[in-house]
Amino acid sequence: MAKQSKLDMLLSRMVDMEHQTVDKNFMGMLYGPPGVGKTTLAMGLAHRLSNGGKVLYVDSADGWVSLENIPSLMHNAIRIPFQEYGDLPTLAAALRDSRTGALEGVNVVVVDELSSIANDVLDRVLRDRIGTKEDEIPDITADWSDYFPQKELIRKAVIQLHEVPDLHVILVAHAKEKTDHRKVKVQKPDFPDKLLGELQKLMHLTAYCTAENSMKAGEVVYTRQVQSQPSMLVEAKSRIGGLPFKTDFASFVSIVADWIAGSQMEQDLINPEPNPELVADEMPADGIPVADNTEEDDEPIIITD
Repeated sequence: MAKQSKLDMLLSRMVDMEHQTVDKNFMGMLYGPPGVGKTTLAMGLAHRLSNGGKVLYVDSADGWVSLENIPSLMHNAIRIPFQEYGDLPTLAAALRDSRTGALEGVNVVVVDELSSIANDVLDRVLRDRIGTKEDEIPDITADWSDYFPQKELIRKAVIQLHEVPDLHVILVAHAKEKTDHRKVKVQKPDFPDKLLGELQKLMHLTAYCTAENSMKAGEVVYTRQVQSQPSMLVEAKSRIGGLPFKTDFASFVSIVADWIAGSQMEQDLINPEPNPELVADEMPADGIPVADNTEEDDEPIIITD
């Protein structure tokens, strides 16, 4: 009887793959060097995804300062300064169980920057190991064993956010340059490799942000772009159909938002089509540049209610 009951439970989870549906909760990561507009892009996308709801902005590095000149990105958004690791699981539980009070209406969370939070967790692990005070920076080099608790704590926190119904999650991270086995310098999100691998499993999109400058009519023009497909020089990931290899900020926001709002997200996640740009062996031997200089004007992020 017990075996039959277990079988019934197993079969109850069986679905017809051709007609199954998926939860349309977006998980994305934006990363890049300082000052390229990651926070602006994250909040612009968050407002498009919020569909009139609130955006919860978890701020670990005073990123909100970059939004002061764009009041529309602070409209209908609430900010919580990050202080300790437990903030993320606590928020995830509150959003899952009851979105009341200040959290009422929140349907998008932006974590800026998760890489800084991961470093804070590693510092805490080191302090616990050597017995330093809470406000002291550990003056030791992390051992391989220190990275396991860091990986598990950050992984579990992101999974808890991922499992909140009807919640979109946008993570922001710094970039790091790492020399891979080919002796080629590659841009990656600034996490230890094993932690990054765990995070990538949850992402619909991991995109690299750049800002290039050029001269036009005697003035410096800043061109911000998002690279959403991997290359020899950039680690990226995209499960979004129709998203170009590179795009400007405004087009990126529109394409991602339309993908989630329409039926294409569900179709792509159920029946993903192979993308030749994701096949490393088909990439040019000399790689694809991280960013190209261009004389086109930078387009503003367009936010609509």
